[in-house]
Amino acid sequence: MQVRINDLKTIPLFPERKAAIISNYKTNIQQLVARSVNSGANVILTSIFPIGPVPLIRQPFWSTDIAQVVDEVNTYLHSLKATNVLILDAYLLLAENGQVQSNYVYDTLHINERGYKKLNQELTKVLSTWLTSKSFNGKSVLNGSPTGGSL
Repeated sequence: MQVRINDLKTIPLFPERKAAIISNYKTNIQQLVARSVNSGANVILTSIFPIGPVPLIRQPFWSTDIAQVVDEVNTYLHSLKATNVLILDAYLLLAENGQVQSNYVYDTLHINERGYKKLNQELTKVLSTWLTSKSFNGKSVLNGSPTGGSL
């Protein structure tokens, strides 16, 4: 489940709604994760990507509050880690000095093909480890037999 920044970028447009925007954002993510887990799914949740350079045309509608809220929400995402919920820290993988690394930047909110390649490499490692050494819902993912283990 890839968590994105779209709702958070509205904070400068509606500063009086900042707390509600953040609260709704966290609630929506928590509900998606809970519904997924309750349906028997295992969840890999990515943190929000770091922000790229803000171009002049976007600056009147931008605020440093957005980067602070991304940090707050990413901290919250880590609190959702559970037996069936793994956190893939995209921010940590892609950030340099609080912004997306220049070789991964496409624009303010998006990463480029190299950035996605970096995420996919890490996701492949995570899945490989998860699939070979852990079990999903008490069943080995390799042969379907009960192991009694957990993520």
